[in-house]
Amino acid sequence: METSDRDLIREYARNGAEASFGELVHRHIDLVYSTAFRVLRNAELADEVSQRVFVALARNAKKLEDRAVLAGWLHQTARHFALETVRSEERRRQREKEAADIRSLDSNETQSDWDQIAPYLDAALAQLDQDDRDAILLRYFERKTAKEIGEELGLTAEAAQKRATRALERLRMIFAQRGVPTATTALATLLSLQSIQSAPVGLAASVIAAGAAQTLTSATSTIGLIMASMKIKIGLAAALIAAASIPIVLQHITNTRLRAEVEGLRQQGAELARLREESQRLTAQAQSLAAQGEKDRSELARLRGQLAAAQTRENKTASAANRPGAAAPLTPTDTSEATEGRLVQRDEWRNLGFQTPSATVQTMEWAKINGDTNVIANGLAWADEKSRAEMEAMFAAAPESVRAKYGSVDQYIISLFDHSGPMDGRHTLLSYRILDEKVSGDEAILQLEYHYAYTNLDYPGEGTPKGPQRYVHIGNEWRQAWGSDPPSQGKMSAALQAEGAETPVPSVGGK
Repeated sequence: METSDRDLIREYARNGAEASFGELVHRHIDLVYSTAFRVLRNAELADEVSQRVFVALARNAKKLEDRAVLAGWLHQTARHFALETVRSEERRRQREKEAADIRSLDSNETQSDWDQIAPYLDAALAQLDQDDRDAILLRYFERKTAKEIGEELGLTAEAAQKRATRALERLRMIFAQRGVPTATTALATLLSLQSIQSAPVGLAASVIAAGAAQTLTSATSTIGLIMASMKIKIGLAAALIAAASIPIVLQHITNTRLRAEVEGLRQQGAELARLREESQRLTAQAQSLAAQGEKDRSELARLRGQLAAAQTRENKTASAANRPGAAAPLTPTDTSEATEGRLVQRDEWRNLGFQTPSATVQTMEWAKINGDTNVIANGLAWADEKSRAEMEAMFAAAPESVRAKYGSVDQYIISLFDHSGPMDGRHTLLSYRILDEKVSGDEAILQLEYHYAYTNLDYPGEGTPKGPQRYVHIGNEWRQAWGSDPPSQGKMSAALQAEGAETPVPSVGGK
């Protein structure tokens, strides 16, 4: 009898049995890696998350030794670490963006934009009401955080951030009315980088010295009035002492302020040098990661191609062996010729890989009825960024329960392609036929005919659906393009509403 997870984790927790821990790793590594990969969509990051999960398992062995099943804990931990990695990657990209903004300090284009708005800036600020003007000055001129602005204005950090954002938009509209159009993001960047210039060295000390001289002069005048009733000699002596002390006081104040300003300039120079070094390091790191990612994608595409070819040969060989007198099995390059124009029955569907558009058609239908969401995910691709943005907006408007259940629009769309459960006649595909295939570069349009379990008597007027399906060539694979055409949007909108109302969810048919 196979040793249970509970016995293995107890043996490791109590005796440090490495063999028991190794058995747990072999049992659950696929579950952990798949969970991480679905969230991250990056093999290298999924590897790192998998290692972190099993390190956490080793550290928490004593706490987990009473668990009968470890799969749930491993799944939740893998998902948590993967989401944490996503947030970390987002912060890294933000740092790279900030570094890019620093490098653009010397950009002629940025200077040109600033030259356009600078003559009108103060007049535009004067047009704002006091609350908006204070928010802009604190945020972009004094560079205070939302929390610091909130403390000064008596608001929460969130309310202070919203006020600064609204004030910036009003300032942008004032510039637009003056014939100086600019984007809100660009305006914020220009104000952050250009609105404050360092005063000349020594100016602050001169101002302070002038103020001190004025203070001493006023004080001397007051003393003179008081001393008017005293003897003249004592008054003259006091005046001479005050006059003699003024240059000494001014010199001391000036020297102190100058030393402070020189030290401040040195610190600013050191910080600027550090930021430039950090920017160069982040740029080099980003280039290295991009190169490694491209290398990994090329290797993965090559391995998938080899695996798909091997599976195709194995499936065709097995099929031919089980049918007496059957012809020799087809090679992967023969797939298109073998299926075009021929009715492909449900029991013939196999995982042929994604080497040709027609192979992708059969592989996707096989994955749907078998519920293989990994294959479905690998066989889909967004038609374009506009399509993805529209679908994400539709998913963001869905009920909270739907968004919490699926986590992302990608996972929701994959669920629509899962036909492994009970389906009604209109969604139970029995066979399909490729009527025509046109390939142009990295794009292919296949005219498909679908045959479902229903008949025209069941649903009069519907007939056998036919239509084009687009496929795109990515790497060495052909993937089904999922776009934001009206039929797709209509089906997804209906599915989201049905899911939120806890009614049966309509499934995607030929898509």
